[in-house]
Amino acid sequence: MVLLGLVVAGQIALAQVADAPGRDEFGVWTTVFNGEDLTGWENARDPGAENRWTVEDGCLTNATAGVNNIATTDSWRDFELHIEYKIEPGGNSGVYLRGRIEVQILDSFGKEEIGTGDDGGVYGQHAPNVNASNRAGEWNSFDVRLIDNILHVVHNGKTVHDNVVLAGVTGGALPGELNDPGPLMLQGDHGKVWFRNIKVRPLFGPGWKRLFNLKDFTGWKPRGGRRIWWVVQNQTMTNAGKRVMDVQTEEVFGDFLVHYEYKSTGNSGVFLRDLWEIQINNSYGNDPPTAHDDGALYDFFPPRVIACNPPGEWNVIEAKVVGRKITAYQNGMLIHENAECPGKTYDKDDSSNLDDPGPLRLQGDHGPVWFTNIWVKPLE
Repeated sequence: MVLLGLVVAGQIALAQVADAPGRDEFGVWTTVFNGEDLTGWENARDPGAENRWTVEDGCLTNATAGVNNIATTDSWRDFELHIEYKIEPGGNSGVYLRGRIEVQILDSFGKEEIGTGDDGGVYGQHAPNVNASNRAGEWNSFDVRLIDNILHVVHNGKTVHDNVVLAGVTGGALPGELNDPGPLMLQGDHGKVWFRNIKVRPLFGPGWKRLFNLKDFTGWKPRGGRRIWWVVQNQTMTNAGKRVMDVQTEEVFGDFLVHYEYKSTGNSGVFLRDLWEIQINNSYGNDPPTAHDDGALYDFFPPRVIACNPPGEWNVIEAKVVGRKITAYQNGMLIHENAECPGKTYDKDDSSNLDDPGPLRLQGDHGPVWFTNIWVKPLE
């Protein structure tokens, strides 16, 4: 069992379901707590010292309040995480990503005004968008995606941080810089806490390379003309709501995997090899899907399901192109499997050059759109 996207409470969240075929090529879910003992865990501050955590009814828990923090012996940089926890009334703990970025755990159920120190907050930096905390004694879940310093958190099925930019490490961090690989650290020096179902999905292993450096348009060019009219804002590339010329990579690709994230309040698209468009369109809640909806291979195939988030929220596409066949996942859900387009987007009857390498092109001449975390892995 691994974690894949499901629609929960109006959001795309992660839940325990069976593997989607082929998605392991983009990252494999690994269980980091076996439910039986402390294999793979150590005292976070002093690995050789006593580790005063234990396993209780299949859960990882501090023996009493006020003991050491515990950390995985493995480290990660870019990854997804699923973790479940519960606390006692008045409880306080935290989940440290890379050992340096605390997603707070606190008894915050029912609070109307919440801050960075409340349940689901990025301690000292970002308050959660909504109070999604369950009552003390009930189980909660975090589903996290951390790439560079861009953080996305779903708390009990509700998005509480939608690709927020981290300013630095939070209080209580282990040594190291913000973007250095680091362990998963669980706070045990406050209140009594229980954890279970802890799984990590590392992203961007060997062979992957970044296409957008989060700073400028190195490696990109306008589709026509001499100037890129897009801008970089808060580590995203965007058309800033204007109808501007498309941009495309300078590099071309044959068979490849691609990961990209986007949000939009209008209409846009991503062209694979400059041939086939994966549509971006405000389609949240549409049923049945059409070949013009978000996630469609435009004009050819509708997505299997409408998996996009509401307008203005971030989405993730993972796509595989081999020859003329396209497999794609949106927010963890399979939307195309080995779909084969007989022609080109906007010219369905033109079947020439469909096997030629081509760039990744981002459409900018329609509605407002933002992109970030664009990575590719060329396939042999």
